Order: sequence, then C-alpha cells, then structure tokens
Amino acid sequence: MEAYSDFLQDLIAVNNDRIDGYSQAIALLNENEDEDLRQVLVQYRSQTQRFVAQLNTFLTTDESEELEPALNGPLFKLWQAHIAPISGTDRKAILVSCEQREDIYKTVYEKAINELDSVPLSLANTIRQQAELHYMAHNHIKTLRDTI
Repeated sequence: MEAYSDFLQDLIAVNNDRIDGYSQAIALLNENEDEDLRQVLVQYRSQTQRFVAQLNTFLTTDESEELEPALNGPLFKLWQAHIAPISGTDRKAILVSCEQREDIYKTVYEKAINELDSVPLSLANTIRQQAELHYMAHNHIKTLRDTI
C-alpha cells in the first residue's frame, strides 16, 4: 500500500460526502419552480463524482476494491467537525447550506494542498486542478445565494 493511500482515501471520503450533500439539496428543491438550480447542483454533484473517479485512479486495484470510508482521517474529521446537514426548503436556505458546505470543502482542499509533499506529482496536480474547479463552483454557489 502506498504511503499516501490513507490521505487519498480520506480525500475520497470527503468528496463522497459532498456528493451526498448535493443529492440531499437536489431532493429538497421544488420540482416545479427550481429546475435552473437543480441543473446547477446536478452539475456540481457530477463534477464531484468525476473528482472521485480521478482520485480512484491513483489507488492500486486492491486498494480501490477494499476501499472503506476513511472516517478517521484528518481531512474527513475536519469536514465532519464543521459540516451541517442541508436544511430548508426554499432556494435561499438551500443555497445558504450549500455555500456553508462549500466553504468547508474549500478548507479541506487547502489543507490537502499543504500536504502534497509526500504524493506523486501527477496526484498533486490532480488535487490542485480539482481545488481550482471547486473554487469556481464555490464562487458560483455564493453568487447564486447572494442574488436572492
């Protein structure tokens, strides 16, 4: 098992939880009034699913087959310490919840970037690219929240 495997599984667990959060938010939206927001949230959920797929390519076959949520890793603990469930039933409340989660997700990726010394360059580049895409998603969610 590679030395960075725990770090990677931890980051995958955080991303999987982000996927769950977007799924919760999508389920809370009004089907008749919020199709535009639903499309945005589906887009970011899909983006995160791609992040997980990209990260999984850095695990060996045995590691990816035996992957269990890294619920004790430092990145996941940081995520869990600050995360709140998606709440509310109107656009504003859902966007507020999503933006709060995005703030924490940004912090997790910033911490991950600070720990890239022990991972292969290709993985470090992938994490940096994901962080940049996330930063844009975060700003978009924040802008949507602020326009309501």
